[in-house]
Parts: sequence; C-alpha cells; structure tokens
Amino acid sequence: MRTRKLRSKKRSMRSATVRSQNPAASGLLLPVLILLTLCSCAKTPWTSLLEGEPKKAVETSYMDFVASQEVCHSSWDAEVDIRWTSSVRNFSFSGYCQVLEPAYLKFIVPNPLGQPIRIIVTDGTIFKDIDPVKRAVVSGDMRSWAIRHELPLSLVNGTWLDWIGGRSSTPIQQIAEIRLDSENRGAWLSIASTDSEAIQEYILFNWEQGKITERILLDDSDRIFATLAYVEWQDSDQCLFPVALSIGGLPFGGKIDLRFTEIRQSEFEPADFNVDIPRGFHSTWLP
Repeated sequence: MRTRKLRSKKRSMRSATVRSQNPAASGLLLPVLILLTLCSCAKTPWTSLLEGEPKKAVETSYMDFVASQEVCHSSWDAEVDIRWTSSVRNFSFSGYCQVLEPAYLKFIVPNPLGQPIRIIVTDGTIFKDIDPVKRAVVSGDMRSWAIRHELPLSLVNGTWLDWIGGRSSTPIQQIAEIRLDSENRGAWLSIASTDSEAIQEYILFNWEQGKITERILLDDSDRIFATLAYVEWQDSDQCLFPVALSIGGLPFGGKIDLRFTEIRQSEFEPADFNVDIPRGFHSTWLP
C-alpha cells in the first residue's frame, strides 16, 4: 500500500466546536464523501432560458472546460480537514485521502502520533471501515448501505468523485437546458441522466472563468438532497482543484465544510486501494 507521512496538528478549540479524533466521529466520513441527504424547498436560483448565440457561448466554454480536464491525472491525494456544524452538534476531524477515478477512495484518520485510528476505503461498489484500535472491520455493499440508510441510490451511482473534485464528465448532449443565474454568477446547466430525461443535477457554471462554482444534487424522486459550493480553488500543474468545499442542505440545518491542503496529482492504481486485514481482526459483512 502506498504510504505518505501523515501530519499532526494542534489547534485551539472554540467553545461552540468539539474537536474530535474519536473513531466514531471519523466514521461519518463515508456519509460525508457519499454525501448525505435531505430535501430542500428553497427558491430556484436560475431565471430566463438561454437560446441562440448566448447559449452557444456557454456550451463552447463548457466543452473547453471538460476538455481541459484531460491534463489532469485520474488520481490525486491531499490532507483534508472536515467540519460538521448543525443546530444539534458541532465537531471536526482531519485525515489524509487518496482518490482514483471512477470511484476509488481511501481515507485515513491518524492520532496525534500519526498512527491510523480509522481507515475507510471503497471502490464504488464495496466499502471497508477498518478500526485498528478495536481490531475490527465492517464491510458491505455500497448500494445496500444506501438503501439501509434511506439514502438516494444516486449517491452510489452518481459521479461523486466529480462532485468532490469540482469536475464534470457529463457530455454536452446530456445538458437539457441552460438558464441564467439570478445573481449573475454564471449559467445553470440542467444535467439529465443517461438513461432518461430526468434531471439528476444542476451545475452553476462560470463560463467566463471556465469552472463550476456550485452544484444542486437531486434524488430519485426529483428532490434536492444536497448542495455543493466550491469556495476556493488551487491550480496544480494546469489542473484546478477545489481547496474549500461546502456541502449544505443537511438535517437540522447541517453543513459540512471540507478544506484540502497539500493537494497533488498522483499515479495511483486500483491495487493501491486494497487494504490487507491483519489476523485477529473481527470482521463483519453487511449485505
């Protein structure tokens, strides 16, 4: 398994925030990276439909944006700080993540000495949640996990690595319509699913800067289950990566903020996401 030295930090705690290295808290990463759910009744942020030359200008910029991603590696890694705030509870934790398209992800939570206290890995189909402290591992099917937690299957079937990386692999043919943003931040692209005309997400695309600034994700019942805002960006070898990502629309006014540091393009392979389970670990399979 490819390793990288894990950093450790000491940070002051605000009274309203619980800083936690509790493995149970780190277990929330899976619903964070696979997002979470709740519907929203907010007013739509788009206005008039674009047609003619203005529409063509946005489409051309979008196609250039999709093409520009070809210079980006299919894998990258970074340190990440994750903060959850809500009306019920606030907490935060840090870790190291590895990403490989189309759906490989590994997240490691270290203790202050840099030793892993939680490892979560998935290939998009199967997940493993490894607790080295308790010498236990829970594995299962991602689709079943979503059904068990009453989450949209689009969390599993969607291009969620695109969501995390601020990218889009959607071809121009899947754009159902383009509308102007009510705050003049760009244009909203309605993205239809590949097997139907149903809209699966809305993308706020800044065609002048050539990047995505916001996403609205829909569940299988055409309800909003999350909104993503890309707050800051970093250029790495001509490839843009979101430095700060905010996920809103969650239960109890919940919001998740992710801040990535030390982002770098890497050369991972699927084998790098295999984790050997030591002898003596208690293993549980969730069908």
